[in-house]
Amino acid sequence: MSSSVQITDPSHTDSLKSPQPCSVHLLRIEKLVAGGAGLARLGTHVVFCLHTLPGELVRVEILKGRKGIWYGKALEILEAHESRRPAPCSYVGQCGGCQLQHAPYDLQVEQKRRMLQEVLRRIGKQSESPIDPVVPSHLPLGYRFAVRFAVGKNRLGKLLGFYEAGEQRICPVEHCLLAVEDMQSIPKGVEEVLAGCHLPQGSITNVEIRWSGHETGGQVILRGFAKGATQMGVVLDRLSQVPLVRGVVYEWLDSGDGSRRKRSSRALPLVRGADHLWQEYLGLQLKVGFRSFLQANWHTFEQVGRDLVKGIERLPDRRILELYAGVSPLGMLLARAGARVTCVEINKWAVEDARASVSRNGIHGCRVKEAGAESYLQTVQSGQFDGMLLDPPRVGLTPEVVQQVVSLGVPQLWYLSCDMPTLARDMKRLCDGGYRVQRVQPYDMFPQTAQLETLVTFCR
Repeated sequence: MSSSVQITDPSHTDSLKSPQPCSVHLLRIEKLVAGGAGLARLGTHVVFCLHTLPGELVRVEILKGRKGIWYGKALEILEAHESRRPAPCSYVGQCGGCQLQHAPYDLQVEQKRRMLQEVLRRIGKQSESPIDPVVPSHLPLGYRFAVRFAVGKNRLGKLLGFYEAGEQRICPVEHCLLAVEDMQSIPKGVEEVLAGCHLPQGSITNVEIRWSGHETGGQVILRGFAKGATQMGVVLDRLSQVPLVRGVVYEWLDSGDGSRRKRSSRALPLVRGADHLWQEYLGLQLKVGFRSFLQANWHTFEQVGRDLVKGIERLPDRRILELYAGVSPLGMLLARAGARVTCVEINKWAVEDARASVSRNGIHGCRVKEAGAESYLQTVQSGQFDGMLLDPPRVGLTPEVVQQVVSLGVPQLWYLSCDMPTLARDMKRLCDGGYRVQRVQPYDMFPQTAQLETLVTFCR
């Protein structure tokens, strides 16, 4: 379909009717918003456009939208930001993984802080809360210890790649600049093995590759809807021979789950070699099994841990509850510093990993409980804990958890979030419940993307 070109002067758009898909407009980018898109205005309409920077004059094709919110594609940068650079990755614009590679790293960090500030003001009503400078990543590239590839098929056989932005098409990728350099040979080896296997469609839908700097080796986790174990066992045998691979796992997905991500509860995984990796974390050795969450950027996550320990006064006297603890690296860190910590996690496999790590490191004062946040909070008595550490998934806290936290009135909270909008929403709820924000400290755990990790300290 050819685009109907409608070049619009951005200073004379007050009377413009609703834009049409495929129309083209000349727009001035005002700012970047959460998600990394540039925001421009077209009369009373708002247009979001990726791969742009504040102040740029851009020729934008309208793709889709409704009710005054539209999404566009940058066709041409007519007036570029003075710091704009060519993206170091050749897949930018097709692969949906990175949003900010066209900005130098110092500008990325500055813009992420502004995004956070805007979201906290607009959603969280936190216009008075000061935001500390973003702690930059130790490495702007080559920082990811875990990478998940989609699996597709072309005329040459199986291929690994990432989904295109907003699409289900796979962009084949030979080299991801975000992955740790030492693990770069593993995806190539995996792709070669899969290309030589004649598997029914859907047998493998995604491949996750994890790396351990502590053991200098990787783990390959395959997921999909294979019909039987015999053929998949042969694939795992071949993959276990790929250099630097310490273990290979196949997990069946639940065919009845619409998201195509939920593990099947009826089929046991197939395992060749190690079913876990050991990671180093500020002197601790952490067991992370294939069914447990693995941090992507361990170097920056270590700084989070240092700051958390440093920011808690009278740590040896503190009784701390950690919810959504995962494999409990932060809880163990606090316990090693003298706190009495209860770590709560609903993932039973992560609980097993955490208990193994507590034992291996000889940590005292750290107990690990298998429970959901809501159910465990129902057992907590007022005054039982001096502080609470919350590290929920991207969706944030449920209203029930917020209400329970507020009712307990724990004197101090620490909330670690990887999603700006849900963090802002929960900050407002907690402040409405009687808490006050003491500190907002962002960390750039995900360079080249629009994501930001943030640690917020609250007091009652």
